[in-house]
Amino acid sequence: MWNPNTQKFWVATNRQAFNKQPSTTEYKDIENIYINVLELGELVKQGHPHCDPIGLNQSGRPGWTEEMSAISGPFLQRPYGDSPRCKGNSYLTNIVVMEVDGDGALQDVLNNEELRKILTLVYTSCSHGKKDGDRFRLVFVLGRRLETFHDSTEYTNPHWQLEAIWDYCHSVLVKALGCEKLSDTSGREAARQFFGCNSNYKIGLGPLADEYPEPCQVHFTGGGLDALQVNQLLDAAEFSYVKSSVTNQYDYQHQNYSDSDELSSRDANIINWILTNGVLDNSYATDRNKWFTIGRVLKKYDPNGEIFFEAFVIFSQQCTEEGKRDGREELEMFWEQLPSGEDTEATFNCIKSYATSSNEEWRNQCPYYGGTTTMTKATKDFVSGSISTTSARLLSAMEDRNALSEYESILRANFESRIANINVSTAENTPAVVTDF
Repeated sequence: MWNPNTQKFWVATNRQAFNKQPSTTEYKDIENIYINVLELGELVKQGHPHCDPIGLNQSGRPGWTEEMSAISGPFLQRPYGDSPRCKGNSYLTNIVVMEVDGDGALQDVLNNEELRKILTLVYTSCSHGKKDGDRFRLVFVLGRRLETFHDSTEYTNPHWQLEAIWDYCHSVLVKALGCEKLSDTSGREAARQFFGCNSNYKIGLGPLADEYPEPCQVHFTGGGLDALQVNQLLDAAEFSYVKSSVTNQYDYQHQNYSDSDELSSRDANIINWILTNGVLDNSYATDRNKWFTIGRVLKKYDPNGEIFFEAFVIFSQQCTEEGKRDGREELEMFWEQLPSGEDTEATFNCIKSYATSSNEEWRNQCPYYGGTTTMTKATKDFVSGSISTTSARLLSAMEDRNALSEYESILRANFESRIANINVSTAENTPAVVTDF
C-alpha cells in the first residue's frame, strides 16, 4: 500500500539560507534534493527554505547527477539563463504547499478528519506567535509527479496540473477552517519558495527581521493523495485548461473523456506505451469486439499504420486463444480491411479508459505522465511467458532507471523476432476477407 510518509520527491533548497534571511549566493547554493516528507520536516526545522524542483541549466551545480538527468526532469537543461528559481525553470513536483496567515486555527486543521485524509505535514512558520492568528503551512504529498508543459501550445497555463490539485486541496482546507479563501494563495504558483523556521536564527526580513521565531511545531498527519486520486482530479480538470482555439475541435465524447480529433505526439507516445507494455488486460486482445474497437480507434488516427500498427501487432499477441492474431500477414490484411474509423465516436482516450480499468496505477508507471519506468507485473508475466530466452536480460535492464530506450528496443526486437518465426498461412489458403481471428 502506498505510504505518503515514505514517498520520495524532489525539492529545491538552499542550505546556506536560514529562516527569511536572504541568500546573496542563491545562484551558486540552490540545489535539488531527493527526500521524503519526514526529511522535509527536518529541513524546515533546520531553517532552510524549499520550493519546487528546478532546472539547474548546467552540470556542475549542486544536485546535478548525470545518472538521473534523463529521467527525473528537474535536471534537464532549459534556455532560461542563470536565474534558477522562476516559473519557467520549474519542473515536476510531488507536493502541494499552502500557507495559512491568520485565516484559521491550527487545531481546527489537526482535528479535521476529512482534511487529514489528504494532508501529510503541517509546520508553523516564522511569524507564528508573533502576529495575530495562527501562522502555518500545509504540505500535501502526491502519489505521482505533476507535470509541467513549457513547450506545449495546448494549455493556458504550463503549470495547470499544480494549479488544479492546489485548488482541490484549497477547497477542502477552507471548509475545515470555516473561511471562504486563504489570504495568501501564492502556493498556487510554480517555483514559490517557502521559508524554514529555526529559533536559533533571526527571522531576517520584514518588521520582525531582528526577532527570533518560536520553535517550529511539526505535525505529520499521515494523509496524502495517491496516484489514482491525482489522476482522477487531473482528468476532471484538464479540459478547462485547454486553449479556446483548441477546444472547438473537441467534438468527440467517450464516457467521461473528451478529446480532439487531432492527436498530439505525446498522446501517440502514451498510446504506444500502453499497447506495448501489457497494460491492457488480455481480454482486450482476446475478445473480438474489444480488439476490433481498439483497432478502429487506432486506424482512425493512423490510416496508413505508420504510427500504431507495430504497437497493435505487439498488443495482439496478448490474445489467449491459440492460433488467433499471431500472424503478421493476417494482421496486415486485417488492418487494411478495417473501416477508417471516422464514423466512430470513440477516441484514443477510450484506450486510456481501458488501461485504467485494467490497471488503475498505469499513469504512475508511464514515463509520459512523469511516472517511473518500472515494469508492471502484467508486463513481466507477459514478457517472461512469451520470450523467456530474453526475459532475464529485459528485467535486468529495467532495474536501471535510464534503461527505458533499451527496454523498448529489446521488447520490440524480440516481438518482431517472434512474429517473423510464426508460420503464417500461404497465400492460396488465406481467405480473401478475414472474418474472424
